[in-house]
Amino acid sequence: MLPTSKKNYNKKTPLTILILLIFLGQGYSQEIETLRQKIDSIINTKKAIVGVAINGNKVKDTLSINNQRHFPMQSVFKFPISLTILTEIDKDNFSLDQKNNIKKSELLPGLWSPIRKKYPEGGILTIAEILEYTVTFRCF
Repeated sequence: MLPTSKKNYNKKTPLTILILLIFLGQGYSQEIETLRQKIDSIINTKKAIVGVAINGNKVKDTLSINNQRHFPMQSVFKFPISLTILTEIDKDNFSLDQKNNIKKSELLPGLWSPIRKKYPEGGILTIAEILEYTVTFRCF
């Protein structure tokens, strides 16, 4: 905190704070860059295109590699989405018996989908039913 009285105000204080912030920021940036280099060294040994995304609690805790590419997510996203929906239900933003219209156009062909298998023309499902499909069915 900067001193409030002119008598105690030191002209070097803002410069000291700026240097401290730059130093701390560089230390953090170096940690992220070191992590990126370690991940890159693993990826580079593979004959594959790999995407990595790490989202921490803070914006500064974010790291992504090949984020401009589109990767098939398949079952990778099911658990985090289910947790998010259940969190919203806990907040009373949704309810388990809330109905959702799933259109035929949203059931993409070429991917395994137990919902598309049961409802090939789309259908109206509750959040509870969607969550059941999400967490109980596997694609293998």
